[in-house]
This record gives sequence, C-alpha cells and structure tokens, in this order.
Amino acid sequence: RMLRSMASIPQTGSGWPDRLLSRLGKLHLLVEGWQQQQQLPAQLQAEIRTQIGWTYTQDELLAQSGWRDRWYVLGQRIEAHAAGVAKLTEQRIWLWGETGDRAAAIVRYVHGSEPLDLSWQPGTAVEAELVFYPSAYPLRAVMKTQFSEPIPSPKMPGYASISAALAAYAAALAANPWLEGFPIPLMACVPHRRGEVAIDLDNVGLPISPTFNQGWQLMAVSGGEAIGLFGEWNGEDWLPLSAFAEQRWVLF
Repeated sequence: RMLRSMASIPQTGSGWPDRLLSRLGKLHLLVEGWQQQQQLPAQLQAEIRTQIGWTYTQDELLAQSGWRDRWYVLGQRIEAHAAGVAKLTEQRIWLWGETGDRAAAIVRYVHGSEPLDLSWQPGTAVEAELVFYPSAYPLRAVMKTQFSEPIPSPKMPGYASISAALAAYAAALAANPWLEGFPIPLMACVPHRRGEVAIDLDNVGLPISPTFNQGWQLMAVSGGEAIGLFGEWNGEDWLPLSAFAEQRWVLF
C-alpha cells in the first residue's frame, strides 16, 4: 500500500520530489526498524509489526482492559483501496474522549458490497469502554462494552488553538514516525479564502486540503463566524470531515 501510494506522487504539483522523498524515508526507516526491532521498546516493536502487516484478533484485544469514557463521534472518512479484483473500502470513524482528552479511531475494512458500520453516527456521544491496539502512539481501537445509548453531541471537543493541535501532532509523530492521518478537532476557527484555510482565535492559519471540494459550503456554514471544525491532518494540509455551528452538526 505504501509503495502504491508513492507511485501516485510524481508530477502532482509543486514540491512533489520532497513529498516522495519523505515517503521513501519512512519506508526505509521501517525496514531499518524491523531489522533492529529487538533493540526497540515493546510498543515501538508492536507498531513496526502492525506497519508490515501483522494483525491482532478481536479476542486478543477484548481480553485486555480498556479505557472507559464518554466518546464524541467527530466524523468519518471512507476510502476505496485496490485489493486485486475485489473492492476494498476502509471506513475510519474518529472519536474523542471527554475526560481522557484523547482521540480514537474505529477502523473497519469492508469487502465488495458489505455494508458499512452504522453504529457510530457522527454528531453523537456514547459512554463506552475502548481497547486500543498496541502501538507507539495508540489511536486505533475497538469497543469492548457500551454503557449508554448514543445522544446528540452538544459541542465540538478538542483543541483550543491550532498551535496546541500542531504541538500534539509533533509529539505523536515523535512517538510514531509512520503516523499518517492525525485527527485535529478545533473548538473554534473561521474558514477564509473560499474555504482554503482555517484561522483560529489566535489568528494562526491551517491550510485546508486542495482535495476538499466543499469550500463554499463550509463558508456558508460559518457565515464569517467561528465554528467547531474537525478534520484529518497529514502534515501538509487539513481535510475537513465535520463542523459544529449553531448547535448542529454538518458532515462533509
């Protein structure tokens, strides 16, 4: 998958050699890490095994103790992947824990015409216990026990500023250099320039992904006022997935 994604980078606009070199560097680092894994901390070993394709069964994970919290369902991203002749769809649902102040990702791979997981609806909150996959920076999780029915989420939780969000991203990347999509929920920001950038209350900007084609809708949701906005950050730009404005959720 990493190699296939690199094949699509050349000739994709300004700076593509740097982007390709960065991906090659991560792949080289993974190979070096695998060859020297016995010298690494246990959680980093687990991350390397996951990156090269090792899997964990649901039973293995659910046998462990989890993290109980009220989880806000921030949004989801659905991506199609090539898997031979079969269609493979990745569904990534992002959550945010209220007391733990941490993110979690429920990831499901759907083959062919299998239905998507509809149990986590963006814009709702549910009390549940999650178990995280072993990782140098745990994000992916599975639900072990649900303690309440979903209720409408009354707010956009997350970071108060872009600086705080990028500091969290830097810490995550230091722990796991193979980190890809990083969840950034901003509690208050204003979209500008036809939805090409988001400005927080400290007047710091975060570039919005050029692949995001709903800039005008985002501007309309904001109306020039600060809104809650959630999206995935890849180290270069931010892809909005949901917004919270005037006590209602809008999904992109």
